[in-house]
Amino acid sequence: MPNNENKDYVTISFRTGLDKRDALDQLAKAVDRDRTYILNAAIDCYMSMYGWQIQQIDEGTRAVNAGEFLNDAEIQSAIKKWSK
Repeated sequence: MPNNENKDYVTISFRTGLDKRDALDQLAKAVDRDRTYILNAAIDCYMSMYGWQIQQIDEGTRAVNAGEFLNDAEIQSAIKKWSK
């Protein structure tokens, strides 16, 4: 995890429920890390997942705009393949 002495780091704050804060503290204690480590890992995971989804949507939009569609036979073939 990142070194806290890195000059590229900034402090942010946000509000969350007491139950989430307590769960965060329990998790941090269980893995012998601090809140910052856990929160950064969670943000990395979230951004990776949603970044992938946005990339897939962008690729699909590009394909549609380029007229790249499956014909009816290709769609039916795919449905049969995945219905087995």
